[in-house]
Amino acid sequence: MKTLAFLISACALSFNTLAGNIESNEHGDKYCAKTKNGKLTIMHEGKELTSDVTLSNGTRIAMNGTITKTDGTTMIIKDGECIDLEGKIEKPTIKKQKTGTDKKKQETSTGNY
Repeated sequence: MKTLAFLISACALSFNTLAGNIESNEHGDKYCAKTKNGKLTIMHEGKELTSDVTLSNGTRIAMNGTITKTDGTTMIIKDGECIDLEGKIEKPTIKKQKTGTDKKKQETSTGNY
């Protein structure tokens, strides 16, 4: 009986750990900007950046979100944006929300009043 309880606990812990790893690495191997406590931070593999990073193509990512490309141009990454290992910035995907008029049209078309 103790063995069964131990196995169930071990399985539950394993699933919980696995779920945490999936969630923390949702952006793959990218550096993403996230506003945390009103301050922009750069995240990589679920952890906050603690020092500036230079990508293999020479692009530098500073902890404050400043991106310096190899040609010398600089830009600041915005909340929700990510930069991949080749230095390409990806805009956040915006989920379309239904507006009040869309909701009313849906209720009218389904007969719910």
